[in-house]
Amino acid sequence: MEPLFLTGKRTLLYPQTARKVELLDNAIFEKIQKWRMFPARWELETEDFHGKKISYRGIKYTGSPEMVFWCYFQPFFDHEIPKVLAEIEKECSNKNLPPEEFLKEAADLLKVMVSRLWKEIAKTHQILKGNGFPKVEDLRDMSGTISAAKEKIDAEVAALLLRGTPALHENNPSPEDILEIKPNVMGIGINFNAFVRWAIRKWKGI
Repeated sequence: MEPLFLTGKRTLLYPQTARKVELLDNAIFEKIQKWRMFPARWELETEDFHGKKISYRGIKYTGSPEMVFWCYFQPFFDHEIPKVLAEIEKECSNKNLPPEEFLKEAADLLKVMVSRLWKEIAKTHQILKGNGFPKVEDLRDMSGTISAAKEKIDAEVAALLLRGTPALHENNPSPEDILEIKPNVMGIGINFNAFVRWAIRKWKGI
């Protein structure tokens, strides 16, 4: 099974990030293992992401069980990966750290996770399909699914990085920046530098 770690230079938050990703990896892997034990007695008791009970007894892995298997895991990835990234973004905010470097590191580790887990899901299908005796032709190519999962991770990181840009406030002076109340003849002065910056942005359509 593909190891869950990153090589090369790591950030100071990597240990915390790794623990969060490992917890999710373990949770999903346990669900894979539960399905993998299905052929032992042809019994399965589990719940889907929404808490709906899944129960099979005296039935083999064909038809309905196979269809349920391939729909079972995706919601765990779709709902839990954003939570991990959001936790890391929040941790950066609490520590007053720019989040980009740390979120991208987390994304790289999550990409390793989805790759190794979807490959294990494919191997589990192969085992179930062969009634415990896997056949080469039953091993599905998961490259498309893995690629799509990695794109979703990148999209989630991009969305998180759109939050709050401190420079935005600095580059957009408020009316108080332009009109200044200060001691002078009329009691109100004009900050011409702020006015010029504002006028240039308006002219450029910024």
